[in-house]
Amino acid sequence: MSRSDSGIRAWLFSWRQEEVEASARAFSALLADLCPAVENIDPGHVHADVRGMAKLAGLAPSAYLAELQESLSGRTGLPVRAGGGTTVFGAHAAAAYLANPTRLLRDSDAAKLLGGLPVDALPVSGEMLRRLHLFGLERLEQVGALPPAALQAQFGREGLLAWRLIHGEETGRITPALDEVRVVERIELPAAAVVSAPLILATEILLQRSLRRQEIGGRSLRRADWIAELENGERMPLRFVFREPIADQVRMLFVIRNGVERLVLAAPAITVELTLSGICSEYVRQERLWDSRPRGAAALGEAIEQLNVREGSPQIYRIVEVEPWSKVQTPRRKASDVLGIPRFVDADGSFSLPLRAGEGWLRPIGSGTGPRRRAERGGEIAWRLQ
Repeated sequence: MSRSDSGIRAWLFSWRQEEVEASARAFSALLADLCPAVENIDPGHVHADVRGMAKLAGLAPSAYLAELQESLSGRTGLPVRAGGGTTVFGAHAAAAYLANPTRLLRDSDAAKLLGGLPVDALPVSGEMLRRLHLFGLERLEQVGALPPAALQAQFGREGLLAWRLIHGEETGRITPALDEVRVVERIELPAAAVVSAPLILATEILLQRSLRRQEIGGRSLRRADWIAELENGERMPLRFVFREPIADQVRMLFVIRNGVERLVLAAPAITVELTLSGICSEYVRQERLWDSRPRGAAALGEAIEQLNVREGSPQIYRIVEVEPWSKVQTPRRKASDVLGIPRFVDADGSFSLPLRAGEGWLRPIGSGTGPRRRAERGGEIAWRLQ
């Protein structure tokens, strides 16, 4: 839009949010390569921990700050202002209000320079700033001259925090965000698709590509973001958060397929994009060894009998807890004592072996007879029929 007045013409352009966010991400990534810890506050507003970096580069702190600002400005093409200080708030205030294009606050002059700044430099709520202006407090030195108890009584924790920030008693630290591993794969369809079958086939191909990536390395995933781009420029996003971490491609495709098949496209799809995130370590879930359903118990018994017949001896054992005076021992006769461990054999050839004296007996499930053998493993003695 343009406007002409007395020969002066001006153009007004609206910001494109996508470009602003992309520039902010590029700036943060570049700063992360130069500094050990970076915290993103807002797009274009970044806190970085550079303690020890000047000494490592063999420069004075002010010279290092100037070189850092020049490097960031030259590599991004953006106007960068950098401020440094011994506290996070001091560095933030120096960059926002004092830097031209850099400013380093030292302990000797920090209180004097910060005192002349407006109260809007404080990282407090808008309501507190509004009330400070109503009270006629416009500069930080005016707020710092008040007793901390009065500020705390009027504004609560924010009032006490503001007083401490002004007097250099800050305890906050830079908290860098954890790097989230995100795997993005994209495929262009050979022909525009209006049904779900080509989209599902493209999703299966993207899953195969993604799971072979080195970043995943066979680990489980918690979330999948699926996007279809249409001919009219519209994007159809779907987000799938799995009930539990999944590493199986078949299960992932089953979950995504259900959402894609219900999708109604406003125009033919030309591109499919898949993003896998929430990568975690190996996930294991404990399953039930014995099926508690009635049919499952019958099937389990048949399987045990079949296994015993095939091997010719009992292969599955059951632990039965008994007391030394229990009548369970009555119908058995003592065969022998081996290393002080009693062993009882029934008339049909099956036997029981106590795991510990007076605590439990190990009995085979099913019937079977045959020669006996002792196997020693790790200092323990295991008996079975074979």
